[in-house]
Amino acid sequence: MIDNAAAAVSKIITSGVTPSTLEFMDQACIRCVDQALDLGWPTDAEALLLIEVDGRLDQVDVEIQELAGIIAAFSPQQVTVAQTAEEVDSLWRARRSMGPALANIRPGKINEDVVVPISSIPDMIRAVEAVKSRYQVNILTFGHAGDGNLHVNVLLDWNDPDETARAHVDDIRKQVIALGGTSSGEHGVGITKSAYLSYELNQAEIDIQKRIKLTFDPNNILNPGKIFP
Repeated sequence: MIDNAAAAVSKIITSGVTPSTLEFMDQACIRCVDQALDLGWPTDAEALLLIEVDGRLDQVDVEIQELAGIIAAFSPQQVTVAQTAEEVDSLWRARRSMGPALANIRPGKINEDVVVPISSIPDMIRAVEAVKSRYQVNILTFGHAGDGNLHVNVLLDWNDPDETARAHVDDIRKQVIALGGTSSGEHGVGITKSAYLSYELNQAEIDIQKRIKLTFDPNNILNPGKIFP
């Protein structure tokens, strides 16, 4: 269950073991990358966690055992520990292939890099599923579960006006804010998200940020027209 996966992430973060990587894929992502690479992954699983630890070999072995014990408490369908460099590379190849594999479903995408509290990941996934059902669009979610950063990919064909009109992301952004998250974890605000800054900040907060920018950029020559609506 996806709730178990999120609970396992939360437990790992508070366990004292610090993975160098803690990645998440929802069921749609598992099926997408498995179909692209013929991996033989369990496509009936609701979620997948990809975890990596680093350090001295003796310490790594200890941490792997600790992580295995934590994960076992959440009734995983399957646990695989890479034994060779080739197996490690195979797992990372699957993760690296996630983006390109999306093109096998639809040629275009809107990629939202939202962040929610780790405990709210199940709520976020359920909200995404509701948007998928409401607007009849393809949405796949993966990302960096260790810090709650999820890449919500709305897939579409930009040449299809009907599909483009149904590719709603406003509902997703609003749900992120309702869950105590933020609408951009990695990619910034830029132009694309500037119109939605007020979802997260009130006017007084936006004005303060504008004045800070004006202090360092009085002629407004640094990224003019970006960030602030």
